[in-house]
Amino acid sequence: MENTNNVTRRYSGMSMQASYRVAAGIDVGANYTLSHTWGNFDGETGGSGPSVAQVDSFPEYKRPEWNSPEGDLAADQRHRANVWGTYVVPLSPRAGVVTFGLLQQVGSGVPYGAVAPLTASSFGVQNPGYVSPGAPNGTIDYYFTARDAFRTATSYRTDLSVNYARRLHAGDAQPELFFHGELLNVFRDFQLCGCGGSAFSNGGSVDMSTIRTAVRTPRTTPAGTYQTFNPFTTVPVRGTHWDLSTVPGQDFGGAVSNLAYTTPRLFRFSVGVRF
Repeated sequence: MENTNNVTRRYSGMSMQASYRVAAGIDVGANYTLSHTWGNFDGETGGSGPSVAQVDSFPEYKRPEWNSPEGDLAADQRHRANVWGTYVVPLSPRAGVVTFGLLQQVGSGVPYGAVAPLTASSFGVQNPGYVSPGAPNGTIDYYFTARDAFRTATSYRTDLSVNYARRLHAGDAQPELFFHGELLNVFRDFQLCGCGGSAFSNGGSVDMSTIRTAVRTPRTTPAGTYQTFNPFTTVPVRGTHWDLSTVPGQDFGGAVSNLAYTTPRLFRFSVGVRF
């Protein structure tokens, strides 16, 4: 294990936020983030957090231009905006407090490329002494396209909420009866954004494991389907040496599950007593 300067991961961003009280009980607001994340190493995943760079492992078997090319990284969601408003219904103190909320979310897509592992032993490289060159299983990643050649769809979602609270005893802060309800994706917008969520989550954050990124290569298809090539001497040709998967149910850029799409319209609520 060692440190290296051969990986880059850069971020630039700008955020703005504003809010305004229209009248008593009516508030509106918005925020917007413009950002750019680029380099040759994603550096983290949603499931495990920080990850270890492999750009310097088995250096005889790789070149940066096709193993770790620079480009927009997986976290590069260029635009993200939220616009919201709340309205407090004028009721008597004994009746409790009712608040309605409206939220509009917009998030641009994130990049991904066509990358697949190739068998290191087919590269024509003299093994300097490795027990098994390449990792895992004797393979080296190869980018057949730019790192940011594709992007998920921009997502749009409108949510509504209602909150009700009433003190059970006048003059006491607690206990309090409450109800909280949410109607997500009111207009049933569906985009292939990788940002869906179940009834137990809110969605919104992109999870690329829900998008298919399968690439067909000599290693993953029956013998003779595609020609084996040496990445040091040959620029692979789509259709001859590789291709994007078009197998039904495994098509490149398609959905792995329903969570690849915007969270469907759903209603959820909670009710209880706070002490």
